[in-house]
Amino acid sequence: YIFSFIKYAGALYLIYLGIVSLKSLSNKQEPADTDRKHKKNKSHFLQGFFTCVSNPKVAVFFLTFFPQFLSTEGNHFAQFLAMGLIYSLITIIWFFFYVYLIDFFRAWLKKPSVNNAIQGVSGVVLMGFGIKLALEKQP
Repeated sequence: YIFSFIKYAGALYLIYLGIVSLKSLSNKQEPADTDRKHKKNKSHFLQGFFTCVSNPKVAVFFLTFFPQFLSTEGNHFAQFLAMGLIYSLITIIWFFFYVYLIDFFRAWLKKPSVNNAIQGVSGVVLMGFGIKLALEKQP
């Protein structure tokens, strides 16, 4: 009985989310405040920066992957520095490309017709998942 209750509650919630998504098509949203948007973007940048800087996986990657490419003769620090700078340059180039691509898709996704289509499709899909969940037989 508990499984059935949770299943039907989840199905109703999915249907509710679908209906809310479809109803939002008719509601017009107010433009966002530019000062608040700027502060929000700045906080996202800082959050991303501190997440990347404090990520131990990068240090583990460099300490486990790079030593196999070091020459036994020569300055190890200079070799590590060169590989790190090359890696940084490749990463910067990749992120510039990535940001350009995201900006292109952002402009496309902000079009009202595309936004409405996404809202409509997601609403129908959520309602479909809710109906499918409600009609499934217990395993």
